This record gives sequence, structure tokens and C-alpha cells, in this order.
Amino acid sequence: MNGLLYLAIGSPNSSILEILGQAFDEGNPDSAYFLLPKELGSTDYPFSYWSWNGNTFEFQISDDRMPKEWFLLFSNNIDLADQIEGVVGLLEKEKKLSIGRILLFINSQVLFERGDLLEWMNGCAHFADAICYTNRNNENGKKVAECVDKYKSFHYPLENFILKKNKPVPLSQILSTTTRRISHIFDPPDLLEENESVQSDPFLERNSMGKRIRPIPLPFSNH
Repeated sequence: MNGLLYLAIGSPNSSILEILGQAFDEGNPDSAYFLLPKELGSTDYPFSYWSWNGNTFEFQISDDRMPKEWFLLFSNNIDLADQIEGVVGLLEKEKKLSIGRILLFINSQVLFERGDLLEWMNGCAHFADAICYTNRNNENGKKVAECVDKYKSFHYPLENFILKKNKPVPLSQILSTTTRRISHIFDPPDLLEENESVQSDPFLERNSMGKRIRPIPLPFSNH
């Protein structure tokens, strides 16, 4: 594998495939490639399903495919922190693959309908460079604004995008190469402080029994 790897986390019905599908150049079949969990179903864009084996992403790609951009979409049925560690392992294996942005796509209606998303959102926001809110309307708009304001008050550097229907998606901004995440786990090792290792990340750190000290829930799991 060679190129730039984007990670994408999404709530159900967040239009994640439709939005990221705009990164594909129809005239160039190797412009981009989706790596999908089976729960998301299929797509007309070039893709492979990934499977989860021993905290490792496994997938098969034809040898003649050489995409410039890869989009690895996370599963809502597998621990988020485990998947982040799985990407660390993938990058160690695929030396020519570089990490791009980590993107969170939220169907704004779930913020309005559910009150159990706080810890999940906090975990996602810790790793995310940008949050994209879809399906915003008058009913859920207040919840979206509260969420945006909360992470601004925490001085999170991540970007917020409220994506409106019938208006162009600012995809070049969303996919900017400028990272804005709190977590340092994908930073070059020589730039890390002693307390910024994978093991010391607050959402990855484990206790002496091997349990996450700050687990991230799975509010959308269908298991």
C-alpha cells in the first residue's frame, strides 16, 4: 500500500459514503479506495471489506490497484480504541502508507434523540481532526450548536463542518493535510514527549489488569 490513509468514524445514517465518495475521480479508478466494515454494505466506488482478526485489520486488494487516497471506515461494533491501535499496527506494516485526517461524521438527529452519546463523542473528538454534522434542521440545531460550542470551550483544535443539503461539501477543507487532533499517537516518534506514547494516550491506556482506564462505549453496536 502506498498513499494517504484517512480514517472515518460515523454514526448511522450520517451519509458518510456519499460524502467521501466525492473524493473519487470517475476518470481515474485509482484516485481513491474504500476499506469498509461489512455492516455498511456495498458501494459503487472501488472498495474491499475488511475483517477484524486479533485486533488487526485484514483485507485483500488486487495487485493492480494503486490508489492515492485510502478511506478506512471504522465499525460501530468494535471498540474504537482497539481500531485505533489496529491502525497503528497497519502503519507499522505498510511503511509507504501515511496517515491523513481522522474524520467523525454525525447524523445531527441522533444528538437530539439520544442522551447517551457523551462519552462516545468525547472519545471520538479526542482522535478527530474534524467533525462533520449532517442532517441538521430546526429541531436538532440547538444540540449541534451545543456540541460545537463544547469542544471550542475545551480548546480542541478540531474543525467543525455543518454540511447542508443542496450545498457543495467543502471536501478539500475536510480532507486538508493539516492535522488538528488532540491525540499524538500518529505523530512521528521523534516529536513525541515521553508521556505521549500509544500506551499513555488517555483513551488507549490500560490498567494492570489490561482493561481500558477510560473505555469508549459502543452506542450504535448491533451486537
